[in-house]
Amino acid sequence: MRKLTAIMAIATLLITIIAASLLLLPSKSGITGMQAAELPDEAAFEYKILFCSETDCLDELASMINSSSRVDCALYNFNDRLTDAAMGREARVVTSSSYKGEQQFIRKSNGSGLMHNKFCIFNGSTVLTGSFNPSSSGKDRNNIIVIRSKHLAANYEGEFNELWNCVYGKGEKTESKKFKLNSTLIESYFCPEDGCADKVQAEIESAGSSVYFMAYSFTHRGIANSLILRSISDSSDKSGVDVRGVIDSSSDKEVYELLKAQGLNIKIDDKKGVMHHKVFIIDGKTVITGSFNPTYSADEKNDENLLVIHSEEVAARYLEEFGRVAG
Repeated sequence: MRKLTAIMAIATLLITIIAASLLLLPSKSGITGMQAAELPDEAAFEYKILFCSETDCLDELASMINSSSRVDCALYNFNDRLTDAAMGREARVVTSSSYKGEQQFIRKSNGSGLMHNKFCIFNGSTVLTGSFNPSSSGKDRNNIIVIRSKHLAANYEGEFNELWNCVYGKGEKTESKKFKLNSTLIESYFCPEDGCADKVQAEIESAGSSVYFMAYSFTHRGIANSLILRSISDSSDKSGVDVRGVIDSSSDKEVYELLKAQGLNIKIDDKKGVMHHKVFIIDGKTVITGSFNPTYSADEKNDENLLVIHSEEVAARYLEEFGRVAG
């Protein structure tokens, strides 16, 4: 009897350990069980999405700077209109070395890679990011998303402070990469330290039905291979997904030709202006945006930002833009 009781006690202990382990296993979205409960969660998901071929994005950015008391911007290029808007405010700007102006609140990057970011933080509580450069033409296809979140702002502020202190092409990894806004999962990453290409590939490889993308420049073979592999069925009976994309005509054509050779529905943008988006839309539920082009330079050398938003509502807006660009 004692031996049977001991065996039963050991079995109960093993079952408890296995059950606890299962609670900690990551789900397809990367969080579940106790992990989800531990993520920071802000009460509201307040955002605004703009597509610059339909809206004056420069006017929007200048207005946001004008209406803020404190502004930090890391923008690949800057111009006189934004300089005027920033005057008289608590402002700091990091931009590329090609900027011709001289202002105390503006620092020019001198890293070996590009300071290619396109983001601003307003009053420590709101982030603007996307593909928009202030020098862009109104005919260019760009996107901006503005999100009110102290947690997201803190992530971007940490990256900005590195750039302001002349830390280029490296830096500390983002500590709290995932959080929730009213239960909407948000992920923020900065390249090269956070391995942005790996994050894009992981989202592609998790796709269950579709991957649509718009890319100004596409040279990263690893991301291309993930698209190809996810487009076909595999030995585990995982069905291939619908992969479609648009690449700007100025991009190197090697990846385009590779994807086309595998039968993927990929187009070269031939409209007036530049197709400057850097967007992936997964399953109509997840949007990847920011300054990150799917290139090796963006992943390994440049200073870039990448935002992953798990929201069908947000994805629906970007799918509308994809339809306009691809149509």
